Amino acid sequence: MTGLIGLKVMRKERKMKQEDIANMLGVKNLKTVSRWETGKTNPNRKTIERLMDFFKCDYRDLFRNPSSGTGEGGQPRPEKSSKPS
Repeated sequence: MTGLIGLKVMRKERKMKQEDIANMLGVKNLKTVSRWETGKTNPNRKTIERLMDFFKCDYRDLFRNPSSGTGEGGQPRPEKSSKPS
């Protein structure tokens, strides 16, 4: 299972603790955020949507390692097209 690597990176860029994320989302067990980041568990869809809204990011950004330019499973993330669909 792939963890929310991007969550960890974005959280640290904002100097936030896992506890801050847990409190923002109303998560009672503080270890939950750690489990998301390490891939032991994944948040539900509503929580992912809330994280995307808070961090102003795409779904893939939460699973992506920004420093390596890779996404889930270490695969390169496709570039966003600037052309309208």
